[in-house]
Amino acid sequence: MSWVVPNAHVVPGRYTLIAMVMDPTDFNPANATTITMPLVVPREGMEGLKLQTAGTTKLTAHLKVDGADVDYEKLRVNLSRRVEDDDSNPFFFGFGNGKTTKEGVSELERVGAGTYDISWFYQGKGLEDHYLKSVTQGGHDAISSGVRVAGDPVQVQVVITPGAARVEGNVLDADQHPIKSA
Repeated sequence: MSWVVPNAHVVPGRYTLIAMVMDPTDFNPANATTITMPLVVPREGMEGLKLQTAGTTKLTAHLKVDGADVDYEKLRVNLSRRVEDDDSNPFFFGFGNGKTTKEGVSELERVGAGTYDISWFYQGKGLEDHYLKSVTQGGHDAISSGVRVAGDPVQVQVVITPGAARVEGNVLDADQHPIKSA
């Protein structure tokens, strides 16, 4: 699939071009195919830009929650595209909210090639002190390196565990007085 981008007046510079392709009968962004690419627009402009999809794949997350009796169907997994080191205009694009089965398996369809961070949220009570302990892909840590998607279906294991750190404090003004409603 390819698209031709119509002429547009753009200030020269570095950009991240993001295109979302959605089924006209399904307006849920979580089900869209997303393409991103770095783009440098020179002073003299450019013509004939084409976007080409590299294809998409399915990401399956196997979830495990320690220290709590959890209803996995209320647990959601999200992907956020990692910003590349040479990207001068960072833009995080979230992808996800695939349904999770009662066995703790979440499938995200149509994930484009790239490197992603995984996050989660629970639509209920009981996991307030839990945090993302580990994400592994092919037996390797994927929290620090990110989950890599390159075409083949991806399987990851996600462990959520109790004991999240807490931060407490006060917001003070220049005279060291507490600021109300902060």
